[in-house]
Amino acid sequence: NWECCESEIQLTGWEIKRRIVVYRRLHSVEIQKETVMTLQDAENVNGEFILDLDNNKRPFYEYAVYVLSYPMPKEQVGSSYRDRGDNENCYDEMKNHWGWGGFTVNSLKKSQLMANLVAIFYNWWSIYTKFVDQEVAREAITSRPLLLNHVASKSTHQRMKRMTIYCSHSLKEKITKLLEGAKERILAIANSIAPQLKTKLHIWAEIIRDIMLNHKTVGCENNHPPPFSLTIEGSQKMVM
Repeated sequence: NWECCESEIQLTGWEIKRRIVVYRRLHSVEIQKETVMTLQDAENVNGEFILDLDNNKRPFYEYAVYVLSYPMPKEQVGSSYRDRGDNENCYDEMKNHWGWGGFTVNSLKKSQLMANLVAIFYNWWSIYTKFVDQEVAREAITSRPLLLNHVASKSTHQRMKRMTIYCSHSLKEKITKLLEGAKERILAIANSIAPQLKTKLHIWAEIIRDIMLNHKTVGCENNHPPPFSLTIEGSQKMVM
């Protein structure tokens, strides 16, 4: 629950005043009594002091400060900047974690091919991680060790294929729970589609819809579901 207010400020070097919007959110933390001793003379009793704090929760605030000139209501500034940051973070991740940059060959077609491949791999991996983990949006630097760096084997018995994944990660119990939940959801999606409509395109669309509706960084909780398109009398309209 964020509180916000706005004012104007003129820092050193600025020629004019600028609009500033300040957000704050209340937190509380459990504070315990602590004993700290000096390193110079640890045996000296006078070198020891106790922070006289009560064993209860003390409030503190998290702040976010925005400087802007765009005339939007102060209540919308925080969410707008968070959306902007999320969009910019995609390009940062693709450049630093996926190698979407540094194309130095003379052939434009080769550069375009590699850029398109990296973008496709990024999209596939983003869909997979968001479908598996509905709590947070993970970057490749953390999602690869969590969900990719494992050994798997496939066996076939009486026309039944079985894949076994061997996980050596320290969070293997959490990983197992995430993968089991994703398996149950994708089976529910497949069973909810009529046989005559069970195409790869339809299943992909239902997976994307599940992510957009249920992932907590996209459409879950207080956010509204994403718009979907309907074709009405030859024209495409967005329905909220």
